[in-house]
Amino acid sequence: MRVKPGKPNPNQALYGTWYGTTVIPQDATTLPLRLVIGPGFIELTTLSTFPTIIRTLADPDLIFDIYDVEEGFPNFRARLSGTRTDSVISGTSWNKNGLTGSWTVTKIPPEPEPIVFNQQGSFELRYAPLESHTETLEYTWQNSGSRAEILQPYAIAILQGVATLIVQDATGAEVYRAALTPDAYSGVYTSTGTPGSWTIRLELINFTGAIRFNVRLAAVAGAS
Repeated sequence: MRVKPGKPNPNQALYGTWYGTTVIPQDATTLPLRLVIGPGFIELTTLSTFPTIIRTLADPDLIFDIYDVEEGFPNFRARLSGTRTDSVISGTSWNKNGLTGSWTVTKIPPEPEPIVFNQQGSFELRYAPLESHTETLEYTWQNSGSRAEILQPYAIAILQGVATLIVQDATGAEVYRAALTPDAYSGVYTSTGTPGSWTIRLELINFTGAIRFNVRLAAVAGAS
């Protein structure tokens, strides 16, 4: 579409980075989904990035095909169609076998800020959505016990990169280090440390996705 100089682009509201999930038609698996939309192109990433061909790009609607490339030749994978409502695009997909799925994405705002709930005995961090983000966050947390439980009460999305959670006790000794995973979990504990002012550090390297975790005082029975 050619836009005259000085005229607002009618597709401007579609342009940007969008993040959400898609339900794969073959087995109803839910995967993280990222769309980058610009003048004349759509980049789609789930577990990998796929080539696309735009069929319709006329706000609020878009239709595009995604392909695999095998031996240098494009192989049709699926067609996605969607409609934008404010900062959300939702729609359907269907593959070459005629199976249908669904997808929803939300526009990523610029420079998201971490949301932190830091209280004695409980620390929670939420940080989303992130796009190719590299950063180290560090917080002081008061723990009256000698161990802490690490929880990820909700499944999170990790499209790329690494997010490493590090916990140190009041002496600076490292009592926990692990990369965050997409799956929800609980019942993971630090090793024994000195009570007092603990340090919680989150190291992000080229990370795209969403983060949410909780560190809390470990009950004596649960930490055995």
